[in-house]
Amino acid sequence: MLEKFLNFILRGLMGLCTIFVVNHFVITDFPLCDVGMNLFTFLTSGLLGIPGVCALYAINFYVLL
Repeated sequence: MLEKFLNFILRGLMGLCTIFVVNHFVITDFPLCDVGMNLFTFLTSGLLGIPGVCALYAINFYVLL
């Protein structure tokens, strides 16, 4: 049980780090495409991992269309 909890926390933190890097270094020319770092994004990246982070950016891009 503790291993699953630590795995969830680590995936969530790595997801937030990925969002930070993408927001600040990859899409600097498009500030409207930034994904916020909050509890929802932490939970999404913790549950789904990197595909969850990609889904957050896909949803954000879809909303901008």
